[in-house]
Amino acid sequence: MIEYKSELHITIPRILLMTLCLSTIAFVISLSYEFSFTLVGVLVVISIFLILMPLFLCKDIFHPFVILSISMLLAVIDFLNKDLTNSSLMDFKLGEEYSLLIIICWYFFFYFGYLISNNLVFNSTIKIKLPMVKQNRKVAYFLWLIAIASFIYTLYVIGGISGMLNAMTHTTTAYSGLGYLRQLVGIGGISALILLTGGYKKKSILILLATVSMLILFGGRANVVLGIVLPFLMVFHYVVKKINILQLITVGLIALLFVELVGILRKVSQSHFSIDNLWSLIVNAAGATGRANTVPWLVESLLSGEIDYQLGKPLLNIIFAPIPRKFWDNKPEIIDGTVLIAHELTGSTNFGMPAGPYGEAFFNFGWIGVILFAFLTGFIISRVYTIFIKGREEQTVMNVVFYSLTIQSMLSIFSTSSQSRILWFFGIFLLIYLFDTLTSVKSRFNKLPILAKK
Repeated sequence: MIEYKSELHITIPRILLMTLCLSTIAFVISLSYEFSFTLVGVLVVISIFLILMPLFLCKDIFHPFVILSISMLLAVIDFLNKDLTNSSLMDFKLGEEYSLLIIICWYFFFYFGYLISNNLVFNSTIKIKLPMVKQNRKVAYFLWLIAIASFIYTLYVIGGISGMLNAMTHTTTAYSGLGYLRQLVGIGGISALILLTGGYKKKSILILLATVSMLILFGGRANVVLGIVLPFLMVFHYVVKKINILQLITVGLIALLFVELVGILRKVSQSHFSIDNLWSLIVNAAGATGRANTVPWLVESLLSGEIDYQLGKPLLNIIFAPIPRKFWDNKPEIIDGTVLIAHELTGSTNFGMPAGPYGEAFFNFGWIGVILFAFLTGFIISRVYTIFIKGREEQTVMNVVFYSLTIQSMLSIFSTSSQSRILWFFGIFLLIYLFDTLTSVKSRFNKLPILAKK
């Protein structure tokens, strides 16, 4: 397995390449504004520099900074495109500028928390060694059986393939109360990872493709690319064979095409596939995040007093969630942060409006929340990366699997949905180890020599 005891690789060629690339990006953006920058344009350039600079210096192409940059960069591009085309959802006063300042502040303190954690507690790293799975194939097929059964049940409930295709245009209402089915079908991705770590590369790829095909019918794009494909690439990179930057860029372009294709499938009125250029692909993927509309709307509503700061109330969800309502009649209603934002802004709970970790931090405690949540997130991510990846010579491949599945959720650790997803993977790992133990015991029992009759 690949080891990364040192995270950064600072050399003169890398610094020159970083300077050249960032200067080119700044020049292209300047041309787009015809050398007459708006304040949004200036803040976008600063944000892009903050997001991209570490990527040129990291040894690991799947470093947490790289994983974080995927969603962050798309959000900033969405701000840039909305500003250039004047296509914002509303006529914001200073919401866009304020939102970009929040992103910049969040990034500064995220880096600060990461560096502090790296330098102060490096020698006191907690040792975590997840047990190996002995019966890889049996465990993987067991998980695959759960995924297949869940998909068949979904077909029965929704009305077959045609029903799922029709539901792609209104997934929130169509799958109301059935969100667990998408999670269960997604277990197929974990099945592929278990096979991959056991050396069954071809079988793992087949199951991965089958899982992706099933999940496409649920209408999810980010869930497929970031929740299934990305963890597979990370485990492949860390355990099987190192992936180089050109291969990763190729996969990224394919992912952009996939996002656009699924987006067209969800809009049945569009019967053709048309992309003018690469920028169109990127803009469409960025627009799918909705950040350039959600965050400014949220910020302006909070600053004007139209809605109230939550003061940490969503953080209690993870405490209340495991308690059954039948044991607590007055249990507070558990609403995910994205749905809560949509409810506060629109009055509806039928959909969510993601605002990113920075937006949810501001939604809770304003600027203090942005600073505190960013610092703590950076501190936690540094510990997690050190435990599961940097110190991997003392770990197992299951550490890599768990890290690959949960790192994205950990980057939004103060979000209810992210916390729930981490707990979900804890439960799946317990199920894996329970089934592995039972099959291992049965296997050993079957191999016992038959005692000769006297």
